[in-house]
Amino acid sequence: MSESMSSDVLWDRFSGCLAEYVDNYLLKTRGGGKFGIKPSYEVDYEISNPDSLFDDTSFDGYWVHKVARCRNINDLEPGLKELAIQFLPKFFTQFPEYRTEECLNVKSDGN
Repeated sequence: MSESMSSDVLWDRFSGCLAEYVDNYLLKTRGGGKFGIKPSYEVDYEISNPDSLFDDTSFDGYWVHKVARCRNINDLEPGLKELAIQFLPKFFTQFPEYRTEECLNVKSDGN
């Protein structure tokens, strides 16, 4: 598999799992919505200001699309980077083989 394809697979997986993470949080905190849907796993975390994810309602501005188009955690806008960093431990628990991937190596904002 080429490096580019490998990066695409990683980011598809990362953005999909991150979307599930947020969806589960919203299901838990909003009582499952109209149909009382339960999260697919136990929600034992908080997301600071989850409503800010929905500030931009355009197709290109939708937070899931912004993450999916990205290829490096350090290139995400600050709010999304914070969310992605919060999610990394859960992601690495599920996919430990990605721990050493450079694109998931968080750098301080000064670097």
